[in-house]
Amino acid sequence: MIVPPAAAGLAATWAGGVWAAAGAAAVVPAGLAAALVGTITYLAGGYKPTAAEGQSVSLSFYVLLAPLLGWIGASLLGVRLLLALAHRLPDSTSGRFGSTTMGTLRRSLRRRSQALASGVIAISLAVAFGVSLTLFIGTYQMEKLNDARFVVGSDLRVTPSVASRQPSSFASSLQVSGVAAVSPVLTGSATVGTDKRALAAVDPATLQKVASLPDTFFIGRSAATALFSLRTDPSGILVSDELARTFNVQPGDPVNVRLTNAAGKQQPATFHAIGRFKNFPAFPQGIDLVANLGYYQAATGTTAVDFFLVKATQPDDASVASLASTLRSGTVPVLVDTTTTAVNRDQSSLASLNLRGLGRLESFYTVLMSAAGVAIFTFGLLLQRRKEYVTMRALGMRMSQVRTLVLGEAGTVAGLSLVLGSLVGVGMAILFVQILTPLFTIPPTSLAVPAAQLAILGAAVVGATAAAALVAGSTLRRLSLVELLREE
Repeated sequence: MIVPPAAAGLAATWAGGVWAAAGAAAVVPAGLAAALVGTITYLAGGYKPTAAEGQSVSLSFYVLLAPLLGWIGASLLGVRLLLALAHRLPDSTSGRFGSTTMGTLRRSLRRRSQALASGVIAISLAVAFGVSLTLFIGTYQMEKLNDARFVVGSDLRVTPSVASRQPSSFASSLQVSGVAAVSPVLTGSATVGTDKRALAAVDPATLQKVASLPDTFFIGRSAATALFSLRTDPSGILVSDELARTFNVQPGDPVNVRLTNAAGKQQPATFHAIGRFKNFPAFPQGIDLVANLGYYQAATGTTAVDFFLVKATQPDDASVASLASTLRSGTVPVLVDTTTTAVNRDQSSLASLNLRGLGRLESFYTVLMSAAGVAIFTFGLLLQRRKEYVTMRALGMRMSQVRTLVLGEAGTVAGLSLVLGSLVGVGMAILFVQILTPLFTIPPTSLAVPAAQLAILGAAVVGATAAAALVAGSTLRRLSLVELLREE
């Protein structure tokens, strides 16, 4: 899913050459090919991984063709549109440009649009690569954290020792500094017919404050509606989709079960189904029934709970680790699991890979490619048009105006490249995230936007543009019209 930097650089160079040699002829084929491959792959189930043994996942190689072709095709199409706009710029002969520098710049953009387009296509490809990579890795890290919170149930899970089980009221003892909310959870079993099924009793009011409950976890209703029904109707029960299909349980049907009371004996209890669910936080291996904690305790006479879900006010790793140390130092011996320990527990999982280091390396290469593209374009203009610049000076244009003209041309190319590259990069990131969707328990619903990293990329392009223009201006000062004429 990540294109090597060398491949990205070769693609940018190749695309620039294609543009210079064949104009916009590659726009339609590349765009149609990207759309065709993406549609066929989606309809054929190419975005769904094939589970092998353990945690291994196999994805079709052709899944990557749609982002790759879209990367090139969308960039070429964007440049084609920019060319059309450049040709509509009014000519400087109309006298509506104000200063000499701005008039000359507009004429240059209008009459040398093909040369400017070559610079835009090369730089925008690099920018699109960097933007898509940054968004992809940011979304991957966000989804990894969401999956870890699903496994733990919240930011932290506090489990008292078996020798000192605690009642629900112990939650108030966990309300230390740095804790936003606490929710008790009791686990047990319920016999449905002749099958023994796993049951969890939760406090719906506090569970909503500590756990991630996307609507995709529930069938036929939202997460908020399901928990509201469980809170207002204590005898209601949420049934897993697998159990509902096995016993043909429909919403509103009575659910007769046998529970284990405080004395360890079986006693009958009647609930009624209020909804179905596919997944439930804190139970990565699955749960069959979710009941109201107060109703379950009243029916069985049980007061102790099994663990407490804790939401931190600051969910970053350092704050959560500090909070875990504080909770462990209490008077009651407890085991504290965090999202970090959940990720580290199985580093062989595809969803637990750490891509930050690789992302920094790829971003560094992206910055280098963008800066190199700006420098090549600027000094390429200088080599091609040095006689023109010197002639402008001989005709009375000040050196500051010539430098402004060079900076304006390079800045225009850099600005258009940033805009076009950002748009194409967002589109590529959306396609890459589609590949992520089946790999996580909680499907991605949006892109994570690491603003700082994107700002660094934009600042690098702007800084490289300014530096190249300044160096080019310094070089222009040393050029002599007489020497250039002697070369002819």
